[in-house]
Amino acid sequence: MSKPTGFHIRHDLQPNFAYELLILLQSIPEGQTEEDLQIAAQVQGYALRQRTSYGKLINSLEELGVIEKEHKVLRLTDQGRIISEVSLFQRQLLGELIHFLYYTLFASDENLRFSWSYRTVCDHLWMTAPCTINRDRLVNIVVQNAADQFDETSISFSTQSVMGILYWVSSLYPACLDAQGRVFSRRLYCPLETFLLALHHVYQQFSEDGMSVLLTPEMRQEVCQICLIVPEAFQEMLEQTEASFECIKVRRERGERLAISGFSWKLLKE
Repeated sequence: MSKPTGFHIRHDLQPNFAYELLILLQSIPEGQTEEDLQIAAQVQGYALRQRTSYGKLINSLEELGVIEKEHKVLRLTDQGRIISEVSLFQRQLLGELIHFLYYTLFASDENLRFSWSYRTVCDHLWMTAPCTINRDRLVNIVVQNAADQFDETSISFSTQSVMGILYWVSSLYPACLDAQGRVFSRRLYCPLETFLLALHHVYQQFSEDGMSVLLTPEMRQEVCQICLIVPEAFQEMLEQTEASFECIKVRRERGERLAISGFSWKLLKE
């Protein structure tokens, strides 16, 4: 059994740094060392040049399952390759996809406690929206809830951790935060790719591939919370996603029943 991670979300991993690292790693699929990446960033004139070490960025992307490391050689995982390819053509989707991973990973591996922290903050913002961002209050909520849920007495989570979360929440498009980054509001819609990932994430908790399940109010809300959208947007988003992705089937007799078959992250590239 792997050791649980901390609750802290590294604020080092900012969207622009993540984008540049993924592009560099995509350029040489067989892998590169950290030194190789630093040299390439210098040649390309990337913002990464301002960092003396990529260690914390690499650790974060490794925990998210985007890159893997073997004998100091770094490569994109299969999922990481898809994310980098999609982001190359639709850069705004990088924030959406990383947000999705941060929010959902705890559901599949409870050792990834940084994901629990991320989800806890996002859920609080969604439930209290529209709301002013109070970083100290968010820290207290995470620390108190973590103490109750995990029976921990020493919890490392600070306003720097909140900053790490807000970097990604602020990168979403359409936006959740105002221009000053002070007020959070639920979005009126989100990219179909985000909605598809959230819908499948919730679906697989209740059903197996191809089997239909009744779309309950609780399932609808969970999808909306992941996507950070208003509940009123769910129905139209569902219809648009069904029309765009053949893996989605909705039956509308006696309530809506959802079936998803043949889902793969590769669908995001189509």
